Amino acid sequence: MWALILLGVIILFILLEILLAYIASGKLARPPRETGGWNPGDLGLQYTSIDVVARDNTRLKGWLIKGGKASTIIVLHGYTASKYNETYIKPVVKLLSDEGYNVLVYDQRGHGESDGAYTTLGYREVDDLNDVIEWLRRSHPEIAGKIGVIGYSMGGAVVLMHAAKYGGVDAYIADSPYIDVFESGKRWIKRSKEPFRSMLLLVFPLIVKFAEGRVRVKNEELRLYKYAKTLKDSRILAIIGRRDDLVDVSEVTRFVEEARQAGAEIELWITDSMHVRSILTNPGEYREKVTGFLERCGL
Repeated sequence: MWALILLGVIILFILLEILLAYIASGKLARPPRETGGWNPGDLGLQYTSIDVVARDNTRLKGWLIKGGKASTIIVLHGYTASKYNETYIKPVVKLLSDEGYNVLVYDQRGHGESDGAYTTLGYREVDDLNDVIEWLRRSHPEIAGKIGVIGYSMGGAVVLMHAAKYGGVDAYIADSPYIDVFESGKRWIKRSKEPFRSMLLLVFPLIVKFAEGRVRVKNEELRLYKYAKTLKDSRILAIIGRRDDLVDVSEVTRFVEEARQAGAEIELWITDSMHVRSILTNPGEYREKVTGFLERCGL
């Protein structure tokens, strides 16, 4: 009798964990959308709202801010954020605009005001970035002579994957890029409170499998070490903080070392900041590092 009750409890627990994993995978693939808030006009900037239609007809919404230079910097937000992010998007838009650059910032698929039922955590977003670049070159050739890209967190990973898959951009900057989405995902869960943290960690491999089915992307495609050997024709600045709780410094340094061994021209700046916070904790040095790198790349 007691054995049957115990068996029933175990089966119920397993079913509940499977259900939890399925629900969690849905929330992972469809994060809450950050919309509304500031716009470049709040910074005294003239801007135009833009719509770029990606190759699969996903509509990407953003802003184009004209500056005095012939170079444009494209800005990519991270997972769960959008162009409305005030932690790092607003400051970097101001920084770049102050330097006279044209700035294009847009919501990645499944985020903000852009279309897309799901995010693919960077995989299809790489193609979206290339479609945005091609749109800029077609629609505004006068400011597309030189192009740079700066991305944060997931956006930083998109930057690195674009450099590997497409290249053709004059300067790539990846701030707090995840290198291994599996490991960063586990660290994301560790931000949760108990008992959910332990419950989610227990079924994390199952969450990943369910998420792969939803977005149709294998997590192996989002482990960036495989791309390190194909960056030799790109100029890259990677930024990572020692206090980053989502991306370990050792992952970024390993990626950089493997890229350098393959002949990549990649610089590394390690700060004492938390995830995507270097622009806030080191604003003066951040400006010098970013603008200095852009200038060395001819922008």
